[in-house]
Amino acid sequence: MNTLAAHSQPLRWFLCAVSFTGVAFATLVAATDIPQPPAPAITTEKQTIHMSFPGNGELWKGNSHKQQVNLKSDEYWFRISGEQLSKGVDLDISHPGALVRLTSLVKNSKRAIAINPEELEIYKDFEKQEKAIESLVTEEQLSSTIIFQGSAAFRFNPKSGTGRFNLRSTQRLVGDDYYIINVKEKGSDRILHLSTSNLTLFAGENFNFEALIKKEKQAITDAEYQAYLVSPSGQTYDLSLLEEKEGQWQTLLPSSIQTLTPGELYELFINVTAGEEDQLVRRSAKLPFALASQTAKFQNIIPIMTAGIAATINLSVSKEGRYGLRGSIYGTNAEGKLVSIMRSHSAYWLEAGGQSINLAYDESILEKSNMQPPYKLKDLVLIDQGKLAVLHKQAQVD
Repeated sequence: MNTLAAHSQPLRWFLCAVSFTGVAFATLVAATDIPQPPAPAITTEKQTIHMSFPGNGELWKGNSHKQQVNLKSDEYWFRISGEQLSKGVDLDISHPGALVRLTSLVKNSKRAIAINPEELEIYKDFEKQEKAIESLVTEEQLSSTIIFQGSAAFRFNPKSGTGRFNLRSTQRLVGDDYYIINVKEKGSDRILHLSTSNLTLFAGENFNFEALIKKEKQAITDAEYQAYLVSPSGQTYDLSLLEEKEGQWQTLLPSSIQTLTPGELYELFINVTAGEEDQLVRRSAKLPFALASQTAKFQNIIPIMTAGIAATINLSVSKEGRYGLRGSIYGTNAEGKLVSIMRSHSAYWLEAGGQSINLAYDESILEKSNMQPPYKLKDLVLIDQGKLAVLHKQAQVD
């Protein structure tokens, strides 16, 4: 039975690590699809505030605010039903000694029956593999924390080799109960690399990221990439991928998605398959990111850098609320290079409409720095403080 398409079920995952027979093991736990009412704004403070803090004296390196998330995966996971597990599900093992974890999911506030690893069977080419399972970890052994409730695990005997195996349970299972199977191939040289600098996006925006499966340092070319999006409530959206060049991808986020609770993250999931059916490599990985509503945006920025005002920013505000600015002030040292002097923050309560606000700085910090003009404002960031959302970043304000 082909289980590659099972990712399309609504689901939300959390990853953590646990030691299993001396090997780090990724754990996947599902959250239920519970409707969540819109949350109030985090802050209703209306007083204008300005704060500045001395910088660390670093040289300007260009686009210094840019953050990069880099992930590596030597595992894959998918969702199956009790009925499927009773009939048998395929596991593609590309590295000997793989770790397999089965986690029961919650449905209608009730967790599925925990899998008994002693009632699991492994088949290959329709023949039962009596010695394929090397070690077992029961639910009781994993239930020291709530994360591992309803979980069991086993390790493939390395002597069983690689290829396509079929996993079956002889346990009496409820047909429409659901489980997560997680296969981790520690020590494999086939790794999925996933990265992005897009940590905050808007509905309907293009999401640019890098995803490439490699064998050691060489890209595996015969790979198929699939993507889907999971909301904080567990709703799943299938996504289309456009490869701009090798390993660089773009996908269009649905315009209908929204964030109900400040601080919650969406997750982009990538599934990759490579190779032939008898020696298939499968990998999964996910990228968390914030989804923001465009409640305000820059119209123009006027650098000033005098009398305690770093810049005046004209904004278009679509929703009343509290907004913050932050930016870094740089000065020129004796060698003519830009050096960090201070980090400044300003916060305002703004009504909807056109607004003009200032990013202020502390003149005493500037005087004590002994840096000379020209002074420069860098890494300007606009934040919706009520939604904990970054609305705009601009590295250079010149």
